[in-house]
Amino acid sequence: MPRPIRVPNRKARAVTTEKFRKFFSVSAGIFVFVGITLSVLIWVPSMETALAARATVGAPKIQFAWPAAAGAAKPGEVHTWLPSPVRDELLARISSELERHPDPFSSDGLRATSDSLMRTGWFDSPPQVRRRGEAVAVSASWRTPAAVVRRNGVDYLISQQGHLLPVAYQRDQAPVTAIIGAVQEPPMASGQVAPGQIWQGDDIRAALDTLGLIAARPWRDQVSAIDVTEYSTYKRLAIISKWNGKTVIGGAPRDTIPGEVAFDMKLRRIDELARQFGQIDARHRLVEVGGPVMLVDDVTTAVARNP
Repeated sequence: MPRPIRVPNRKARAVTTEKFRKFFSVSAGIFVFVGITLSVLIWVPSMETALAARATVGAPKIQFAWPAAAGAAKPGEVHTWLPSPVRDELLARISSELERHPDPFSSDGLRATSDSLMRTGWFDSPPQVRRRGEAVAVSASWRTPAAVVRRNGVDYLISQQGHLLPVAYQRDQAPVTAIIGAVQEPPMASGQVAPGQIWQGDDIRAALDTLGLIAARPWRDQVSAIDVTEYSTYKRLAIISKWNGKTVIGGAPRDTIPGEVAFDMKLRRIDELARQFGQIDARHRLVEVGGPVMLVDDVTTAVARNP
């Protein structure tokens, strides 16, 4: 007797497979959802705790690379030529910008701080502001003070390149040489002086060039001012000594004036005056060193005062 043969039920198998797929899909979705939920429940409180701990630390410590001063540092002092009130102002500016952008994971506060510092006029390029752990480090290329320009009884500080710096002094109170008799007013913007802008005028440039060349002279500390009153009209500069004597040098280092000796010869003549008389003005009210021969005013003499 023939053995019966079981015929496969393809429809039943197809139904079973479809049920399995649906079950697997639902199970996988539940598994993923549970995983995400657990991750959020674990990660968010951890992150909140970290942020809270960071917030309780307070404002970040500011590490500012101040411009170095010449000479040896005194114990307990910051070795920089930048006055303490200016340093305090810059630190306050940094703190203010960081408070406005408190998110420690965002670079907005760092960029805003750099932009704010650049607007002060102290820097040649935007300062580098970076986070170092819990601190904020600032480094920059500083504009170094070279002189003050005296206008209307105020001494305005400028850099060697002629940029107006955000510091002004009362007359004769600045620690640098004055430029007197300038034609141009300080650079202005919206009716106010504009730090960071160049003080225009060939007379300012001539005075700064002169100061740059006499910086290494042994008599440099006898110079109290560079008088540029006659420069725009006659191309004539004068050095004012701390005894108020005037040494007329004529043209600036870049000038070529007919009848005048080279600028280096002018400086050597002043060297000789300082050697012979101990003063660059030869203890007289007026000396001229730019012409073919030196001239000394013997009629009106100056009584040398003690430094």
